[in-house]
Amino acid sequence: MDVPVTGPAQIPATVEVICGTLRGTYDVAKTKILYLSHLGSIREATPTEFERLGGRQATKKWKQSIRVVDSHGQPGRSLGEWLAGTAGTSGDGQRQAFAWLTMGQRAGGWPEGGGDGARGGAAQSSNSQLREQFQLQLLDFLTGRIDNPGAGPGQPPEGGKFGPVAVGSHSFDLQKMYSTVREMGGYAAVVAMSGGWEKVAERLGLDKAVVNTPHACRSVYEHYLLRAERLEKARE
Repeated sequence: MDVPVTGPAQIPATVEVICGTLRGTYDVAKTKILYLSHLGSIREATPTEFERLGGRQATKKWKQSIRVVDSHGQPGRSLGEWLAGTAGTSGDGQRQAFAWLTMGQRAGGWPEGGGDGARGGAAQSSNSQLREQFQLQLLDFLTGRIDNPGAGPGQPPEGGKFGPVAVGSHSFDLQKMYSTVREMGGYAAVVAMSGGWEKVAERLGLDKAVVNTPHACRSVYEHYLLRAERLEKARE
C-alpha cells in the first residue's frame, strides 16, 4: 500500500533579510542570498558570506545575525527562527498549493531519483503521475480553465477563491503574474528585456521601493510558474 503523498502547504520562494546595514533576498531553494553591491550590481552570496559583508562575521552564527525584514521594513526575527517556524507565511487563507511545483528541491515531497527499497518503483511512479497531474491542473488554473487548482496532489479543491502567495513583504497574485509575463512574450523574453522584471513588478502594482522587488518577481515565477509556461507551450 502506497503511503499518501503529503507535504507542506506553505513554502515561499524567497524572503527579504538584513544583516547590519546590508539587505538582500534569501532564496530558500538555493540557500543563497542576493544583494545589491556597492557597484550597483546584484550579487549572490552564501549566508556566511552575507554575514561577513554585513559586518557581523565575529558572531559566526548567521542564523541569528541575519534577520528577516518585517512588514514595516525593519529587522524582525532571526532567519534561523524563520526557517524553523512557519516558512515565513501565516494565515489560513493563504493556501499555497504552488509550493508543490518545487518539490525537487524540498524535503517531504516527491523525491527526485531513488526511493527506499520498501516502496520501490511503484510508489515513485505513482508520485510522478500525481505531480504531472497536479502541474497540469495548475496550468488550467493559471489559464482560467478552472477556478481552483486544489490543495495538493491527489487532494480535492478547497472551497472559495485560491489565495495569493505571500513572499516577504509582497503578496503575489500568481494568476495575474502568469498572464502578465505571457503577454510580455514569456519568461525568456522578459529575461532578455531591459528592466523586464521591473516592468512585471510595475504591472502587478508591487511596491518598487521595497528592496529587490524585481528579483522577488523573477524568483517567484521561476519557482512556481516557469514549469507551467513550458507545459502550456508543449500543448500549443
